[in-house]
This record gives sequence, structure tokens and C-alpha cells, in this order.
Amino acid sequence: MKKYIKPILSLLLALVLAVSCCSCGSSSTLLTVDGNIITEEIMNYYAYVSTSMLELYYEGALDYSAEVEEFDGQTLGEVVKKLAYEQILIDYATLMLAREYDLEFSEKEMELVETQVDTVIANIGDNASYVKFLNSLNVSDKTYRQMLQNQLLAKKVEGFLVEEGGPMALTADELAAATETFKDNYVNVEYILLSSFDLESGETLDSTSIAEQKELAKKVRALAVTGSDFHNLADKYTATPVDGYSAYISKEDADIPKEFITAAFALEEGEISSVVVTDYGFYIIKRLPFDDYFSTVATNDAKQEKFEKVIKEAQERMSVVSTSAYNKYVIE
Repeated sequence: MKKYIKPILSLLLALVLAVSCCSCGSSSTLLTVDGNIITEEIMNYYAYVSTSMLELYYEGALDYSAEVEEFDGQTLGEVVKKLAYEQILIDYATLMLAREYDLEFSEKEMELVETQVDTVIANIGDNASYVKFLNSLNVSDKTYRQMLQNQLLAKKVEGFLVEEGGPMALTADELAAATETFKDNYVNVEYILLSSFDLESGETLDSTSIAEQKELAKKVRALAVTGSDFHNLADKYTATPVDGYSAYISKEDADIPKEFITAAFALEEGEISSVVVTDYGFYIIKRLPFDDYFSTVATNDAKQEKFEKVIKEAQERMSVVSTSAYNKYVIE
């Protein structure tokens, strides 16, 4: 099975990034979105989600007053607040569509919320740690579960609208055009990764071990270039083997090191890269031709693009009103 490539440390980054928000009381209303009241507590949840999405990790502590170069010098707190606001508009537009199409959560689907909470508790440690985690976010258990339910319902709405047979399903012409439309956005690759991290602990290797990994990567790359089977080399050396040995990666995939993307898109079909140095380790990449699976990748992108268009249209119909409390809301 092919899949989108993800960096080795995506699961080794902090699972919980604590977010502290200045608050005059969790019941304060910050926004009303299509008649829904967005309290500070709800905003705190979305700030947490947005922080996790950014994957900005500063040795266990986040400096919300620090300017972020990638966001034109805004502070991290300002960036997170903006992302949280945008995500609220997306989710509540989706919930508006759920009402319009009479989509609700069944009792069976409600179990998914409990499953997610159980997973969070297991990852954190125990119930006491879970309570401490929610307190660090200034979010109650009730609100946390409600937000999980909303986001699961949002996924249900997306599936209902754009999947085959849905009211917004892709037309035959759109399906036919999808492969060509998205071809420039992807490359098909297989790769070998000599990691800079201990895979069990997630700790960075010492400088001597990293240097050894780099030298080994050069030797493995030489073997690949001189004709050794790339699959066998991947089996033997790579830290994160991919089922089927290949993966489609996108230019816009924020989860993939920029150095990897630049190197992969610079390759011709069949060409093997030099050793690519990233924060995750040393990659050797081989570009492959597109295959039959790409139509699935392109179709999924076309569905996502169409759903985003539907959401944007729904947002244009929503009423959004902010309060003075929203202007004062600061992530710190």
C-alpha cells in the first residue's frame, strides 16, 4: 500500500503542548459564529489545536511573545490566535452544513469521542494527568469532549458531501481531470533514512553517532548508485520503511522536511539524490514514475479542494460577531 510520507519525528514531537491563555473567566463570550457562542474556553481549545498544528517546539517551552519569521514577524501568540479563529470558522461552517443536511452523531458514533479521550488519557498517563492537562488549557472535560464531537461530525459532513453519491460528489469530468490537474504537485519516491534520533527514546543522538550515520548514508548512497537493489537497501538501513517502498509527496506538505521536498522535486525519474541532510537525519531519495495509484491521490485532492470551496461558500453565509473580550484575548 502506498501512502503519504511523514517525517520520523511526527510522533516523537510533544504530544501535549500546554497553552496558557489570559482569561477573565472561561464563560466570557469572545465571538458568536452563526448563532453559536464561542467562549474563552472554546477558544483555548482551538489555540491548543492550532499550536499543535504549527509543531513549533522550543525544548519543551513555547515563547508566545517570540516573533515568527515565517509569519512576517508576528508573535507566536498572534499567529496561534489567528489560526484558532480560522479553524473555528471552518468547523462551525461545517456544523452549519450538518444542520442543513440533517446530519447528526449517532449513539454509536458518540463512542468515538470516548475512544479519543481514552487514547489521550493513555498517552498522557492516567486520569489525574488528563485533568492536569485540561487545566493547563483552561478547558473543561465537557467542552473538550464537545469539541472532539464537533470535529468528528465535521469529518462526517465532509465524507457525506463529497464522497461518491453525495450531493457535492465529483462529476465524471472532474474525476477525469483530477490526475492531470494535480500531477505538478506530486512526486513518487522511495527513500532510505539514516536517523539522527534514537527510535525508542526519541532522543537526539550524540555528535559522534550522528557523524557515523552521515558517513553510513554516503556509503549506502554509493551502493544504490552503483546498482544495489534500492528496496533491499531500504529494508536494511531505513529508519522508517514505507509499505510498498514508495510514497507520493506534495510540494505543500508541511509535515515533510523542506530539504526532502526540494531534493525530490529536483530529481528526474529513476535518479537517486545525494545525501539530503534534514533535522530528522540523512535521506537518500529515488524518484519513481507515476503509477496507477496516483489517480487515487489526485481524486482525494480534488475532493478536498471541492469541500474547501463548499466550506468557503458556507462561511460567506455565516454571521460572525466579535466582542471587546476577543480583542483583549491574548495567548501568553
